[in-house]
Amino acid sequence: MSGYDFHDLSSLDLEELVRDLLQREWHIRLETFKTGSDQGIDLRFSTDGEGDRIIQCKHYAASGVQKLIRHLRTSEVTKVARLKPARYVLATSVGLTPANKTR
Repeated sequence: MSGYDFHDLSSLDLEELVRDLLQREWHIRLETFKTGSDQGIDLRFSTDGEGDRIIQCKHYAASGVQKLIRHLRTSEVTKVARLKPARYVLATSVGLTPANKTR
């Protein structure tokens, strides 16, 4: 699948793909939400005592890594701070290097 072109996916398609893959990998059922203002939550899993796992999907395949990083810094950081999840996962269609991931 390394040659797959994510440009053909819509944002909703990407969310559904990520949901299906994570549900299978983690052996859980993720909550999904309707399209629109999601307050920083595309997918969520909650268990008593462990806190929320929040998954945010960003489809920036056409925009590139710099735009993604800028958006994360200007918009998503404050949402994550407000939500205070036990775990925050970012899924993106942008190819990343180890240095990009660190940033």
